[in-house]
Amino acid sequence: MGRAGLAVLLAALAAPAAPGVIPLDDRVSPGRRTPVVAAAYRQGYQVTSLGSGVIVSPGAGERNAGIGFAIPIDRARRIAEDLIRHGEVRESYTGLEVEDLPAREEGERRRGGGVAVSGVDPGSPAAAAGFRKGDRVESIGGQPVESAEEYRFRQRELPAGTTARVGIRRGRERTTLALRAAELPVEKVEELVLRRTGIQVTEARLGRDRVVAVQSVQRGSAAARYGLEAGDLLLEVNGREVGGLADFRRAASRARRSGQLVLLVRRGPAQERVPFDFD
Repeated sequence: MGRAGLAVLLAALAAPAAPGVIPLDDRVSPGRRTPVVAAAYRQGYQVTSLGSGVIVSPGAGERNAGIGFAIPIDRARRIAEDLIRHGEVRESYTGLEVEDLPAREEGERRRGGGVAVSGVDPGSPAAAAGFRKGDRVESIGGQPVESAEEYRFRQRELPAGTTARVGIRRGRERTTLALRAAELPVEKVEELVLRRTGIQVTEARLGRDRVVAVQSVQRGSAAARYGLEAGDLLLEVNGREVGGLADFRRAASRARRSGQLVLLVRRGPAQERVPFDFD
């Protein structure tokens, strides 16, 4: 493996896995099956990868460090069921925003400070459930929550139409609220983009082509801090070309699965990718 690969391996083993991925305990290389996959083939099963990832060794060009990740089967099953029933993966929406609280010191150890509600969209399922800004989120679906990232992942995995029990602390009292995940309406996407980024979008013409343009930018918003201006063109959302508002809404809706909205912004001859948190 070499020193570079060994360093990456040790870092991967020491760091907690990202929510929703499982580190594989066998070295991954192009064209090579892990023992689990090989055994499945021997039993006559057709194995298909719905998603995977590898850690790349520093300075190794296209080579990877042989450390792979798999997607949990319950997540893969939910995606497959949506595709079979609806022809697409339905995006759920709760209207609850969360943030990490400052870390705290416990002796020689540094622990996370917990997760707090930072915003509740008016008229959303979260508002109907009774959430308030400042509530401390302690669990969802019976599973403890240690970070805002973990909560967002678990929330995004809720199928539309299902309800999760969310444990919160409000002041000195602990209670459980029933949070229902609703299907995200397409017309709601632009409103979410505005709230999370500060960008109001519109459709424009560039020659014969329809394009998405920035209509306005809210003062003090994330987009304003990046320097976006009215008239900037939005050519891509998370690597997907968008040719009008309908394309933009669909692409932005899909972007919520990753929790990030990455826009390819064009101003004159210059282009730049700008990332936003998008939960």
